[in-house]
Amino acid sequence: LVIDMDRIQREPSARAAASDADAARTIVAAEVASYLAGQRMAEVTPTVTALRRRAADVVEAELLRLDNRLPQLDSAHRDEVANTV
Repeated sequence: LVIDMDRIQREPSARAAASDADAARTIVAAEVASYLAGQRMAEVTPTVTALRRRAADVVEAELLRLDNRLPQLDSAHRDEVANTV
């Protein structure tokens, strides 16, 4: 985009056009940033999902180990432990 700075200084309508061009650049930059953020989110979502699934599996396995190590633990205490993890 080429802007005639002399013309902008002389003609109010040219100033308005330059202002419109600046506004358009701002809008495009914001949209591109939003799009790129969405792309990054789409790339990491499967990894985050897999990590959460793995964490849930680890918690479940550890609670099972706790049940085996402390069979006398009543359900209220076991539930409290499960809620803290």
